[in-house]
Amino acid sequence: MNSTAPVSSDSIAAWVTGISSGFSPNECTIMSINHSNLAHPGELDLEFGDNGRSVLPAFADQDRMTGGLCLAAGEHFFVAAHASERLIAKYALCKFRPDGALETSFGGNSGFILGEYPSERNAQGEAVRTQAHGGQEKIVLVGSAFPPQVEFGVPVTLWVSRFSADGLLDPGFADQGHRRLDVAGHAYTQGSAALFCDDQYTYVSATFQSLTQAASFVSRVFRLDLEGNLDPAFNGTGFAHIQHSGSPTRISAMAVLPRARILLAGSASMANGEHGLFASLNDDGTPDRSFGDGGYAAFQAIGLHTELHGLVITPDGKPLAVGRTRSENSTSDNLGLVYRLSQEGQPDIDFNQGNPVLTSLGHTVPGGGWLAAILDSSSLLVTLGAAPNVHGGESFVLGRYSIDGALDPSFGVEGLAYVDQDNISTIAPYSLIQQAASRRLVVGLNYLSPQGFTGHVAGVHGMSGADLPTR
Repeated sequence: MNSTAPVSSDSIAAWVTGISSGFSPNECTIMSINHSNLAHPGELDLEFGDNGRSVLPAFADQDRMTGGLCLAAGEHFFVAAHASERLIAKYALCKFRPDGALETSFGGNSGFILGEYPSERNAQGEAVRTQAHGGQEKIVLVGSAFPPQVEFGVPVTLWVSRFSADGLLDPGFADQGHRRLDVAGHAYTQGSAALFCDDQYTYVSATFQSLTQAASFVSRVFRLDLEGNLDPAFNGTGFAHIQHSGSPTRISAMAVLPRARILLAGSASMANGEHGLFASLNDDGTPDRSFGDGGYAAFQAIGLHTELHGLVITPDGKPLAVGRTRSENSTSDNLGLVYRLSQEGQPDIDFNQGNPVLTSLGHTVPGGGWLAAILDSSSLLVTLGAAPNVHGGESFVLGRYSIDGALDPSFGVEGLAYVDQDNISTIAPYSLIQQAASRRLVVGLNYLSPQGFTGHVAGVHGMSGADLPTR
């Protein structure tokens, strides 16, 4: 099988002219959207937090930034974060109530905890999940830090920690609650980690950069048992190496079907440019050779640079990824990308005739495109990314797609919702969850202001227009 799926130059011309092309084999559909007159679905939910937003508490110094989000019991949610305390960065973990108010019963009645990793400095929290263990809800946090002799820069280390439901480190996990994950001769690439937990294992995927070759990247998936030890039943070592055809490989997202397969998404640097990449492992950590070409499926539009940043699994077991793509001679002008494969890692002809859907977000933001995604309670794909605002900075944009890859016209304007245009600038990372009962979307994002970095969570209406109250 040829695992690279090309895209014709006709679709690229459609991007340049801003005209949507029709669907035909080996073409992407590129949509240019007018983002005015925002409809009610996709607007800020003014009953969440303070007029739609909640700010991370001022832990000590001014700077604090959100990382990942996860739902907890009763539609509460946790935020992985990092904060500055006396100019030293620490990991942070916050708990919020469903309405966006800080849950002050957590963390010794403060609503948050701060911490550092053993013998490291300048820590930050990146991803968080809950885990059922012994009839209790535990909290698993993935973060990063620097050795004490390094202020900022390589080498960066990757850590996994587990906490009790009230925010205390769990001494029954690894070494007094912490586990460091390493690749010899490499430094962890901050922001690349993905986390999944079930009632037996903790899975972490991440990308590492060589300390001696700047352009050399490798990725790994680790599996830890409930005591925080590498599980030797997983590929014989507790980890699996992810590298496509010997090329530098970056993994940004992971989705796990417990006791079945582990799906991953990212990119691979190949001779003709950056390719979007799917990979699949069996439950035991060995390559899933029934998927794609030997466990991998790479694709690229002709002349385009392609990366995947978010991944979900559809109810029928198909990998659905989001990311961005751009021309090789451009450092901006990113298009949002959505692409679905079959369970076997082949283009899914029921999704845009087997081709990626590319959406113009109307921006020239270097970090733009789709950066995160979830399947909502109606199995619609909700995407999150960056777009320009009236101040010349960035604001966040949400998209909602139907099962066949078409933008959902009941959401925002023609499927896109440009939110929070009044703020000066937002910066990555971006994260997204949905509270099932209210169908509220909760977005984690960060603002850059003259006073420093400030982490926020925003509530956005995620219901269909027919379900929303009238004004």
